[in-house]
Amino acid sequence: MHGHAIKHVEDPGPARISPAIQYGLLGIGIVGLLVFLYGAFTGTEASRYNAWNGMMVAASYFWFLSMGAAAFLAIQYVVGAKWFITVKRLPEALAAFSYKGGFVFPIIIAVLAVTTLYSGARPGTDYPYEGTVKAFWLSAPVQTAKMIVYTGILAAATFVLVGASRKSAGRDAAGLRTYREKVSIAFLIVFTFVFSFWGWEILMSLEPKWFSTMWGVYCFSGGFVSALSTMMLLSFWLRSKYPGYLAEKRQLYDMGTYVMGFSTFFVYIGFSQFMLIWYANIPDETFFYLKRYEHGWLLFTLAIPVLKWLIPFFVLMPPKCRTSILAHVIVAACILGGQYVDLWWTVGPVDAEQAQTYLWPSFVNIMTFIGVGGVFGWSVTHSLASEASIVPVEDPDLISSINGEYLHA
Repeated sequence: MHGHAIKHVEDPGPARISPAIQYGLLGIGIVGLLVFLYGAFTGTEASRYNAWNGMMVAASYFWFLSMGAAAFLAIQYVVGAKWFITVKRLPEALAAFSYKGGFVFPIIIAVLAVTTLYSGARPGTDYPYEGTVKAFWLSAPVQTAKMIVYTGILAAATFVLVGASRKSAGRDAAGLRTYREKVSIAFLIVFTFVFSFWGWEILMSLEPKWFSTMWGVYCFSGGFVSALSTMMLLSFWLRSKYPGYLAEKRQLYDMGTYVMGFSTFFVYIGFSQFMLIWYANIPDETFFYLKRYEHGWLLFTLAIPVLKWLIPFFVLMPPKCRTSILAHVIVAACILGGQYVDLWWTVGPVDAEQAQTYLWPSFVNIMTFIGVGGVFGWSVTHSLASEASIVPVEDPDLISSINGEYLHA
């Protein structure tokens, strides 16, 4: 340890986020979603399809943030980590979005837009697997059911995980650690399978002829590093507003190391997926990337590794930068912007005609993102404000976390 060891922490109380901010974010979300509804049910067929594309991107973006935070929380408990305890309210708040509103948006798509977005679910579509099990698996009723079931399972599992994380130890600290570890192990088992299915069935199935066994890991890595970036930005905001918020340089350094490491993991998975498809040169696989080279989409293809790996890696490589708020803000902005580019790159070029008409997000797409983001912001601020304390003073490992009794102490 460095310096004087802290033996007691004063309870700073809950995050003082006024209801005006919370419900202001919800109001912004409602306005954005009203614009989306107008775009989704009026205008030309092409503009309606584009509106639903925007909803798919926005719903996936914030769902991935929530799932990434939940995975982060579970991993820390499984490995017995202590460094994150001072900031654990942040992944709890992000993860809570999954069951406090996030599940609604994929289900809306499942109920109202399956035949719009999924060509394999449209009757009469020229589809090479007609009469096969794959055709049945991608049919409209099955696709709707899968989206609802996968989303529901992940939301329910996250609800249990966050509840375990928020549970007070009382006098049985050892029992609480064991309970959290068991819940986290169970969560990660469920998450590993169901989140992969979610990525395959909801995003990869937009291209019914394309497949990649690495797609689930690709989705996870992008969501995980985006969740870490969001947690960092929230921690800076809380430190500036609440002096009692204990996010020290030790935690900042470790968060930066996490971001740098998982941005590298993301680009490794993305490159491996691309390289294997390029090397095999099988038409059923290569067309996915070829479509994303044409009509201006190459710019997005190149921007993804730059925003989500090149800038974060080299900015955070010097150890001093991993304790610099400015460096973290730059990196977080690049990663979160890159995540949107990544999802737009995934969804936008699916339809060849749409890919030329809507290279850049439309006004409706932007408002849809603001709409879902407003609900996300309401959920996160409401979760932080409703906690008894923004610092988990009841957690038996808090003092160890504050005093840096771990690797980088």
